[in-house]
Amino acid sequence: MACGRLIAYFRSAGRAAAWADHRQFRVVVAPDSFKGSLGAPDVCAALARGLLRASPDVEVTARPMADGGEGTLDAVLTAVGGAGHRQRVSVHGAGGAALDAAYGMLASPEGPTTAVLEAALVVGITDAVGMNTPVGMRTTRGMGELVRALLDQGVRRFMIGLGGSSTNDGGARHARGAWPLAPRSDRSRSRSWPRRTVWRWRASTHRR
Repeated sequence: MACGRLIAYFRSAGRAAAWADHRQFRVVVAPDSFKGSLGAPDVCAALARGLLRASPDVEVTARPMADGGEGTLDAVLTAVGGAGHRQRVSVHGAGGAALDAAYGMLASPEGPTTAVLEAALVVGITDAVGMNTPVGMRTTRGMGELVRALLDQGVRRFMIGLGGSSTNDGGARHARGAWPLAPRSDRSRSRSWPRRTVWRWRASTHRR
């Protein structure tokens, strides 16, 4: 219905001449995800189908968006195309249950590989197990486990979207999961953070 109204707008009085050559029209669709329903790429696809059904000659450009919360990984991987790929690793969710968390790896000919992490995919508010756990018992440990696994693979550049989480531990257990303390008797051999690790944090701007 919204796509039909958009086409009708361009066909209305005063725009007939422009519409006569409407094949020059280019429509950019740039939605965020529909929480718990559709990811931003799926929303783009649905809007594009509606626009093309109303006017097959219109050029539709899809640009899925995200603000650091749900859909950030999808938006980044869509934007970079073949330069990125999705992988999975087993970590713990906010409620302590094991889950397979998706993350992205971006290759760059000019520099090292960058890992793209989305907190909403590990400790997000769409995780039923985590949401059924009392908020004081939820943990960001799984995010730390994901970082730790990537550090062990040699990754040193990270982009992390922090929006859409269901936790409020301030990331304390994230740090503990990424870098667990050695036993007190063995603290002298405890490892330190790798040098030249680059962090890029993207927090959601939504209020809850």
